[in-house]
Parts: sequence; C-alpha cells; structure tokens
Amino acid sequence: MNRSLSLSTTTVDRLVLGFIGLLAALFYAAIYRYAINVPVVDDLLYIDSIRRITTPGTGFAEQMRVLVEQHNDHRILLSRLLVLTDYWLEGQVNYRTLTLAGSLSVAGIGWQLYQIFRQAGLSRWLVLPFALVLFQPSYQEDVWGVLCLLQHTVTLWLTIIVFRLLARPEPLAQAGALALGGLVLYSNSNGLFMWVAAVGLLLLMERWRWALAWGLGGVVLIGLYFGVDYTFVSKNSLAVAAEHPGWVVKSVLSAMGGAAYFDGRKWLLVPMLWAVMGLGILVLLVITISWIRALFGSKKVLSASLVPFLGIAFVLACSTGASAITRSDGGLMLPDRYQLFCVAYLLVVYGLLLLQLPQRWETTVGLVGVGFTSWFWLNAWLYYGPLLSEHYDAKVAEAMSLKHYHYSIISQTFGLDRDWQQRWETAMNRGIYQVPDLPEIRSVEAAMKTVPTQDSITRFITRTERLGFLNNDALFLQQDTLPTPRFLYIRSATDWYLLPAQPLPKPILKPWLPNRGAKSIVVPVMLKPGTYRLGWLRQMPAGWIPTLTEQALIVSNKPQTNKATQ
Repeated sequence: MNRSLSLSTTTVDRLVLGFIGLLAALFYAAIYRYAINVPVVDDLLYIDSIRRITTPGTGFAEQMRVLVEQHNDHRILLSRLLVLTDYWLEGQVNYRTLTLAGSLSVAGIGWQLYQIFRQAGLSRWLVLPFALVLFQPSYQEDVWGVLCLLQHTVTLWLTIIVFRLLARPEPLAQAGALALGGLVLYSNSNGLFMWVAAVGLLLLMERWRWALAWGLGGVVLIGLYFGVDYTFVSKNSLAVAAEHPGWVVKSVLSAMGGAAYFDGRKWLLVPMLWAVMGLGILVLLVITISWIRALFGSKKVLSASLVPFLGIAFVLACSTGASAITRSDGGLMLPDRYQLFCVAYLLVVYGLLLLQLPQRWETTVGLVGVGFTSWFWLNAWLYYGPLLSEHYDAKVAEAMSLKHYHYSIISQTFGLDRDWQQRWETAMNRGIYQVPDLPEIRSVEAAMKTVPTQDSITRFITRTERLGFLNNDALFLQQDTLPTPRFLYIRSATDWYLLPAQPLPKPILKPWLPNRGAKSIVVPVMLKPGTYRLGWLRQMPAGWIPTLTEQALIVSNKPQTNKATQ
C-alpha cells in the first residue's frame, strides 16, 4: 500500500529535495576544492600496476593477471580498471579526476536508497537521514583517498545495486545481478560475503534456479579468487584472535557503533566507550532480529524493499567480523579508512526499522532519525571540516617530496625498496604520473630560494615513536605557542623537505577561536643524511615568508642515531 501523500506535488517534498540538494552541493564543493592529484600510501601502487600493464610488449594474459592480482588480502579489479581508464583518457593517472568521479558513488548510494523508499511507498522526508549521513566529511579518508574511495565507497554502491536487482523477478535483472556480483567479488573481498548473502536471500525468496546459479558461480569464482596466486597475508593474526576472543567482540561492537566516536569527544555527555558500545549493541540487535524475522517469518515479510537492507547488513557485519579477526588489538576498531562502514550501519539500521516496524511508528522513527543524523552532520562538519585544509596541505607536502625526491617522507616507505623505487621512477619518467603544477608548490619553491628570517628563540618539542604500520621510527615535531603557519620544513646545506603544519589544539565547540600551535611528522630514515635546521612557512599578504630556527635535526645513515639538537 502506498503510504505517501502527493509525493511529487507537496511543498514539503520540494523543500526536502531542495535541502538534500544543498547538503550535496556543500559536500561536493568541499571535494572539488580540496581534491588534489597526489597519491598517498597505497594509492602509489596503482602507478606500478599501470606501468606494467602499459609496458610495450606486455601480452593480454599478463595484463589481465596484473588487473586481478592480489593487493593485501583483496583483489581490486574494478579500481584498477577505473585507474587504467583515466590513464587512457588523460595520458596520465590523475588522482584528482579519480576522486571527483569516484565520489559520485556517494550520490549513487543516496539515489539507490531513495529509490528503495519510494518503492516502499514511504514519504520523501524520511530520506533526510540518508542524506545527512552521506553528505558529511567524517569518512573523509574514504573519499579523498583514491584506493579507499574506489575499493570501499564505489563497491558499496554497486553492492546495493546487486541486491536491488536480486529482489526483482525478471530474468534480465537476475542475470545483471549475477554479472555485477562477479565484478564486485573481484573488487573488494567484502564481495565474498555479498555472494553468501545473495544465495541465502534467493533461497528465502524461493528462486531456486537462481540460487543454484549463484551457488555454482560462487564455487567457480571464489575458487579462482583463492586458488590462483593467492597468499593469505593476515594469517598470523588468526592466532592472536584465538588467544584474545574478547578483542574480536569488542572490535565488532566498536565498529558497529563507530559513528558515535568523533575522536573521543563527549558529544553524548557520556564516556565515549559507553556511547560507542551502546550504539554497537543496538545495531547488532536490529540486524540480528531482522535476519531472524526473515529466516523464520512468512514469505510476505521479505519485501523487495527489505532485501537490499538485509543484504548490506549481512555484508557489513561479516566484513566487520573478518576485519576484527585480522586487525584486533584490544582497542576500538575505528581506523579512518573503515569509517565509511561505521556510518553505513546507520543507513542500514534506519532502513531496517522503517521497513519492518508497524506504520504507526513511521513518524517517530523518522523524527528520531532526522534528529540524530542532524546532530551527527553538524558535529561531523565542526570536527572534520577544519581538517580538510590540513589534508590538502599534507598532500602539497607529499607533492613536493615526489617532485624533488620521487618518494614521500610522510606517509610511506616504499622508497626504501630499491627495486620498487626504480619502478616508480620509471613510471614517473614515462609520465604515467605527473606532479601537479599547484600555486602552492610554485610559491613554496620560490620562497625557499630566498634568505629566511632567523629566529633564535623558538624551540620545537621533538619525540621519536615507533609506528607499526610503517615499521619504522617517526619523528614528531611540535610547537605549542607558535601561531599556526601553513607548513613546517627542515633544511640542510643541500636539501630541504616540506612538512604540513597541523594546528593544535582544535577548538571544536568554538570554531571561531584562532588555532595556536603546530605539529608534524617525518620519517627520518627517508631523509638524506645531514644536519637539518627546523623552520616554518607562513603565507602573508606580501607573499610566503620562510623562518628558520637554530634548532637542528641530525640524520645519519643509521636511523637509531637520529636526534634533535639545540
């Protein structure tokens, strides 16, 4: 029964669509402003893939092998195809183009969810929580990091389409779901759980032939996935998870409730661990009860609108469990690059509640959803909004390192591998990747050629910390009283390196207060040996002004001897 009231003509509907348009416009304006053609960490690996695929004389079989080869514990066919397409169109891999194009999948997710609600006959205003969750920056690592964007966000969008097609009875829709499911399977290992969910849902809908087709197809495709040149990278973590099963449970619940995290700030006026775990338990209960109801309820329970939410809920829950088993360390499992899945739980739970609770609960659930997600949207922009400019400056610093040294000193240590470094330089020399001609780069290079202002008073706090994900020591620089500049830098007699200046502390509740202080990070092992003096760059009306202190950093050929001197 259609529960909408003049969906296409009411003033409320027009206001809702206009408001969603404003949310999307703000979101995409930020992406357009801060997207930059600079790779970070694993983004760099795409360049070598394209280099091997486009090397003259490479046969078709080898090209296909590179497209589907393993990346960590995943195969990322779709993202490599998208990067290759961009290379063919532009003559280089342009990470800004990939960010702008790939981020359209966020709108695609919103459109699919909107269509599901329209199919269920729900009022348009009930779609507002979807827009408030999607068009905000808390999962920025999944939007501005190309590998995360193409591997997580794009495949989440395609997975929703798979389940929507799966819910339709037409043979063409079923065939389309099966074909698209194969692509998703080889584009993110979460596709393994999508395959299991698809078979289960088809059985519940009594579509026996298609369930058999998915089952047989899964045996073949999943067998090839693991059977051809596959190494389980995270196998050692299984023993750790077996020793600490409580870690896994805590990690699953923390990921399910991770949308309430906000970097440890007490937005809910309760200890953050309680807020995260409480939301995680609620999410788990809703998903579990929904699946139990689908398994043991009548056939009428499983509507075409409900199928996509049940499918996505299963994929998210299983993916979270797999991540917990391979990454649990006893803490909250909330790495930035998985934050998209944390907010996706909000979308799923809201949809499951609206589609299953009695109609009399519709307005209550909708109002609670709008209130919660409005609070979520506002706090996300208050906290993460100011980080967008920092993210941009960090990539400018990356670009400077790539331009002058062909490796990064901030985010990765690929440059330590001579073979990999040679392949990277070959790719750059072939123009597969070209450092963008940014105004900041030109201005900074000009400023570094001038005589800097000398400062004999300012001293930076320096500390060394071992970073497991880099497997190297990192040197942290911090200056608490310095009015925040755009960049820090270190300079020897022959070399200089640019570092992003990250402001501290962050006045979240009062964003109009000026930030004071600056911090940054450098991996000393990536620096050329020498004595580097610490300085900073500030953008003034008259231009960029470099300032150099008397404090120095000594870098030798042995990383353990690196130290700061007065």
